[in-house]
Amino acid sequence: MVTVQNLTFLKPISDFKLITSENGLRNVVKDTGILEYESNKKIAETFKKGDFIVTTLFLAKDNLDYAEKCLKSLIDQEVSAIAVKNIYFNDFSEDLKKYAEIHSCPIFIFEDIFFDDIIVTLKNAIAHFNATEYFEKKIESIISCDSSRDRVRETAFEINGSFLNNLVSAYCIKKEQTTATWQYLNEFETKPWDYSSRNYPHATILSYKKGLLVLYTMDHHIPVSYERLHEYLRQAGISEDSYRIGVSNIHFDLCELDFCIKESMCAYISCKNERSSTLNFNDIGIDQVLLPLINNYWMKTYYTKYMNRVLTYDKTHSSNLMDTMVHYVESKGEITQTSKKTFQHTNTVRYKLERVKKLMGFENDDSFYVQLYIVVRLYMLEELLNDI
Repeated sequence: MVTVQNLTFLKPISDFKLITSENGLRNVVKDTGILEYESNKKIAETFKKGDFIVTTLFLAKDNLDYAEKCLKSLIDQEVSAIAVKNIYFNDFSEDLKKYAEIHSCPIFIFEDIFFDDIIVTLKNAIAHFNATEYFEKKIESIISCDSSRDRVRETAFEINGSFLNNLVSAYCIKKEQTTATWQYLNEFETKPWDYSSRNYPHATILSYKKGLLVLYTMDHHIPVSYERLHEYLRQAGISEDSYRIGVSNIHFDLCELDFCIKESMCAYISCKNERSSTLNFNDIGIDQVLLPLINNYWMKTYYTKYMNRVLTYDKTHSSNLMDTMVHYVESKGEITQTSKKTFQHTNTVRYKLERVKKLMGFENDDSFYVQLYIVVRLYMLEELLNDI
């Protein structure tokens, strides 16, 4: 669902001036409306909860008291926000602003912007977010459980009825994540979802979670390839300079769409962990096994048991065993390299690792490094997984 705050990042709404507090910026916007000629008595019949209202307050020009009475009536209808073009009014009383704050209704002032541009932006954003929410639910329904192959194929054609049978997926998030998914609406002169539908109907780019999910298909006459996918991404404005990109294996049956999507998201997480620009699922090593199983009951029980022992010890003793463990794994078990990264003497590193062995119960276990690697890797991957 789109909120008022989401919309404030989109042109021309980003040029609005907020004259009340930020209270209410999280209001959900369900529709939009224009108040111009309706009397105060008609407001309750005309406007509803969740409307983003645009107005010049023409019906109350030169009468501030009546204008504020109309605004209070809109606020009473629980509209999501009100934007007033400053033809007749540049500001309002503190009493009205306080009333708006109490009822969580932000009020904006704007100038020199056509109503049509505002309404089109609002309606497009609402439609986009409704579609995004719908497709997110569809995708979640097939990747969150073991879906039948028929159901996966049906979902694929719901997403895009022109999909072909060979497919590859890419999951992409901006390296400098200063914006959220909804701001992508305004980031491309040619929006990627428009590009895909107009220039290549057999592919789809969707806003998904905090990034973009790219589903690229071809038929058996022109086999899908990683080169074709990356060329398509570049043409859509999704470059490796700006994005981290996780790419799935190439699949040859549309009924494997759920595996395809999960692989690209796993590849993205590994890509971010390795600070790479792009990685294919085939190239992420043991993460091919760890990531798909990270929320598995047995796997989660295994690594949280050991990790909690270390975290509890660190908290109780104000130590940094966790930091040493992470750098030790990142240094591939090299004591000297870990010492340099953590600015600790090699003997200090050895002492801390012995303490970790004891805490985990691995004192007489030759597989200490292997198990430590798995525990630390799962911990790091889970942190990244929670961030997408």
